[in-house]
Amino acid sequence: MKQGWNTKKLGDVCDFLNRGISPKYLENGGVCVLNQKCIRNHQINYELSRRHDLSSKKVADERFIQLGDVLINSTGTGTLGRLAQVCEDPIEPTTVDSHITIVRPKKALFHLDFFGYMLVVIEDSIKEAGEGCGGQTELARSILAEKFLVSYPESIFEQQLIAAKLNALAIETQCLESIYERKLTVLKALKKSLLTHAFSGSL
Repeated sequence: MKQGWNTKKLGDVCDFLNRGISPKYLENGGVCVLNQKCIRNHQINYELSRRHDLSSKKVADERFIQLGDVLINSTGTGTLGRLAQVCEDPIEPTTVDSHITIVRPKKALFHLDFFGYMLVVIEDSIKEAGEGCGGQTELARSILAEKFLVSYPESIFEQQLIAAKLNALAIETQCLESIYERKLTVLKALKKSLLTHAFSGSL
């Protein structure tokens, strides 16, 4: 291992690592509840969330998501293992349902952006660690906490430097993807136009 780095079990570097709640849904009011559909491409889509009735079931403070938490889909073939970090303070109290695991770092150990990237490193392994069959694949809390090792520099400053480089690469990647999507749109329009002209005899 690189000098100045630690390798530990994921559970040993977290203040909280557990599933969310089994919600009692309602249309309006209550609190925001994220589900598996909300987590895709390392981003959280709050528009797909639902509402939980607090009068039917209270939510412990620790199960409200916080800045820096990593949310991991923990059930379902094809969805298990997808993760995203809470990169901004939620605009309202927000929790997750029982299909999602909240992974909360010990903040004294980590630059929060680095913690998120550290879990992306093991994302593919998490996807392969589910147990079960018939679309009922589950990722047990104990497996997530005990099976997975994470490596990180002791220096928060070094973590910050690594995260800054990765953030810059992420922005560059998004720009390139945007350019690609625009070009793809133009190419599709051109192909459609050529096909229309070809089969109308005007090409």
